[in-house]
Amino acid sequence: MKKVESIWAELSAKEASKEVAQESTELSEVKVELAMVQDVVKDYEIMQGQLKSIVNIASRRAYNFDEVMDMANKVGVDMDAKFKEAGEFFKRIEKIKL
Repeated sequence: MKKVESIWAELSAKEASKEVAQESTELSEVKVELAMVQDVVKDYEIMQGQLKSIVNIASRRAYNFDEVMDMANKVGVDMDAKFKEAGEFFKRIEKIKL
């Protein structure tokens, strides 16, 4: 009878060990997922701040573009295509909603 109890105890211990190992693995997976969530939120906050800065710069440059185009039109100067392209680019960026 003691032999059966000994074998039963050994099997129970092995099963408990497997369960602990499985729970440990699951906990590690959850920690990795949590870290990924934290990274996504952190990158979002960083990029949102950077995008706000870019939109502010674009807004100033779009205003400058309009001023230069008004002056150029008044004096009859046709601005360079690259300058016009840049101005339109800044106007598109300025419209980004945050």
